[in-house]
Amino acid sequence: MTGCFRYRWTVVALLTFCLAIASAAQDDDSQSTTQLQGQIELARLVDLVSERMGLNIEYDAGDLSGQVTLRLGAGVSDDELWALTNRLLASRDLTTIRMPGEEMLSVVRLSAAAPLARFVAASEVLTPSSPPAGFTSTVVPIEFQPVNELSETIKKVLSAQHAVVQPIGERDLLIADLHPRIVQALEILARLDVPGQQPLVEIVPLQFRSATAIAPLIASAVTTRDAVMSAGEKLSGKVTAMPSDDAVLLVAPSDEQKYFRDLIERFDQRPVLKTLSYSPRYFTLPEVKALIEQTAKRPPPRGSGDEWKVVSDELTGTLIVTATEKEHESIAATLDRLNAMPAEARRPVRTFEIRNRKVTEIRDLLLNLIDAGVLQSTTDSFLAEPA
Repeated sequence: MTGCFRYRWTVVALLTFCLAIASAAQDDDSQSTTQLQGQIELARLVDLVSERMGLNIEYDAGDLSGQVTLRLGAGVSDDELWALTNRLLASRDLTTIRMPGEEMLSVVRLSAAAPLARFVAASEVLTPSSPPAGFTSTVVPIEFQPVNELSETIKKVLSAQHAVVQPIGERDLLIADLHPRIVQALEILARLDVPGQQPLVEIVPLQFRSATAIAPLIASAVTTRDAVMSAGEKLSGKVTAMPSDDAVLLVAPSDEQKYFRDLIERFDQRPVLKTLSYSPRYFTLPEVKALIEQTAKRPPPRGSGDEWKVVSDELTGTLIVTATEKEHESIAATLDRLNAMPAEARRPVRTFEIRNRKVTEIRDLLLNLIDAGVLQSTTDSFLAEPA
């Protein structure tokens, strides 16, 4: 096949610098996880997931050029690794599909995915028996509402460029898009295709909080409210997090729209700042401070921005950080990763202020003690030149 190379990998290729993979078998009731950190070539990531999940994946090596940077605080399961790989492919305008009559997955351009992907039953989309392709096509039977109206409504939750929404006759609707969006579309169709008044669909942008944080809070609030109300006063609307995480999808009858919008606004408040202390074990406070400022600090409105504050307490060897809850979660993950590094990878550094002698004299004295065997050093240049 000209211009295309088929690969069936039985071993994982060498990963690039700064990538750590730690896979450990857990109990029978849990999955093994893969630890990823640093840079990896996109092609090697596809090879890795192919090996981990026993998938046959074909691709053009030229399409998967370049590297991606992964900063994951904890290990990921095989399903999470597959979802992550498909998201990274989509960010490069690529995706995976299964062609008609084939179980092998193929990496193709997003623009070419819709006509090439085989159709999957809607039930298989929601409860797949095997790892789903990144791009999915399905036909949904419509029972109650007009197909054309549902077609226009469902376009709001699908990709603007690569999705396909097409009525087939009067009772079926063809939809094709990235798999997570198809799952969301099917859940919304199930709520829209009911007898009686058709609910309204609205995308509500968020200002301060993430959609994945707000949607569960609203669901819990509605459940609690319904528990104390009579059956006829229970709400039928639902709020779902959008894949972009900066907006929620509101599906509700017109008479419930204001209630849900008020609820969204009530929860979408500026994050509260907290002050916590952290104690690095093997690295200096300035090194850790610089690292967490690069990896954890977030700009407003969802991050602390100018209110971010880090105080280095040299007396106790701790960092006192004022930040949002999400930023603290990122800091804790970074500290856990640093504290778990093997001894050979640690580079402990201490700085001492010399008050009564010349710095060069102290340095030369320590070097002489090392040469005489009185002190031991793990490197020939552990003493820095004086500033």
